[in-house]
Amino acid sequence: MADDARSTFTLRASRELLDRLKSEADAHSHSVNAEIIQRLETSFDDALLPTPRPEQFRHTFWEIQALDDAIKSALSVLNEVETEYSTPGWCLENRTQASDDFRESVHTKLSDLRSLRRGKQDYFMKIGGPYIPEPAMHRKERQS
Repeated sequence: MADDARSTFTLRASRELLDRLKSEADAHSHSVNAEIIQRLETSFDDALLPTPRPEQFRHTFWEIQALDDAIKSALSVLNEVETEYSTPGWCLENRTQASDDFRESVHTKLSDLRSLRRGKQDYFMKIGGPYIPEPAMHRKERQS
């Protein structure tokens, strides 16, 4: 019984590429042919993604920048709290449940902001934008 819906052709590829395809096919528990078909179909699916409009690109970029500003602000507040906790003469009796709760809420907010930013960054890169590094925490130097 002939399968008229399929065609056969020869594919010339380097040994290294074939080895990589075999390895991936084994990892996904299917044939090399199925791996090649899946990868080709995915490449066409990605080509069908809508081309981002310039305003969409700019909007996403500015959303990332706004999240970066919020992250910097949260890091600054957290840095001030950590600096206060490490001030000479500051004792544990001064530390209250409210201050610990505030510190924890800043940590939680920072985590939420970073998670939201990762999502925006992934989308930005998907529509063709470059990777934008997240602001890092810079601890203030303790003065002796």
